[in-house]
Amino acid sequence: MDILGFAIAAFAAARLTRLATADTITAPLRDPVLARVLRSRAERAALTEGEELPPPTTARSYIYTLLTCHWCLGFWIALATVLLYLHFGEHIVYQIAAMTLAVSYVIGWFADNEGGE
Repeated sequence: MDILGFAIAAFAAARLTRLATADTITAPLRDPVLARVLRSRAERAALTEGEELPPPTTARSYIYTLLTCHWCLGFWIALATVLLYLHFGEHIVYQIAAMTLAVSYVIGWFADNEGGE
């Protein structure tokens, strides 16, 4: 893996992690999934009727944390990104997708961190 390929893969993984865990644009997809992970269908129905419920099970809490923690999910996204790079790094479709994600992440970072308004 060359340094440019590493940087592109790293920034692409960072962007995918942010999309999966925090961005508002993916909230309509993420929120229903997280609701299903945290509570069973019966529990969600009971909640809508105002019933008190015990805390989610340990397994459900663990999966919820995995899907919302950028450190936790970021590891798995990074692993997938590196494996894709190693297998498809020379393919134009991978390069376009990874570079687009990387540039998007860098632009977002600069926009969030530059001085001004």
